[in-house]
Amino acid sequence: MSEFWAALIPLIGILGVAGPISYFLFFRGGSVKVDHDCFDDQYRKPITEDEINKIEKTLAVTVPEQLKVFLSSVNEKIPDSTSVWDSSDSIINATVDYRRGYEGLPKFDNELLYIGDELDACPYVINCMTGKVLKLDKGDLTLDLLEEFESFNHFKNALM
Repeated sequence: MSEFWAALIPLIGILGVAGPISYFLFFRGGSVKVDHDCFDDQYRKPITEDEINKIEKTLAVTVPEQLKVFLSSVNEKIPDSTSVWDSSDSIINATVDYRRGYEGLPKFDNELLYIGDELDACPYVINCMTGKVLKLDKGDLTLDLLEEFESFNHFKNALM
């Protein structure tokens, strides 16, 4: 029995010290940074006409009218700033990443515009030619769609 305790006591000591240290380093204020403010505010910020023009010019697309109206609206709650991003730069950067084949995925066609996600790595994209909104399984165009909406308004109404 003494060999058991001889092994157990140092193990308890290590866990007793390493556990709390790991918690404070990685979760309380160390390397994992989470912007908690984004979860508190259910309202989206409007995107200006200049920002919408920037999206169109940078990505060589025409943003569908229903999405333009929504992006420029004030204080719309649904979809929130996660489902549909309220930053033109974020929309542009994500779209460019996926057009390049993000993380080895098949490249997005030029008419697809990344508009947001549910923090689940399954992006919502809008086809700027057809106006359809698609939810892609982990951003992979070769997998079955998770959801498909005939228009942005259908998508928006489904989330309400």
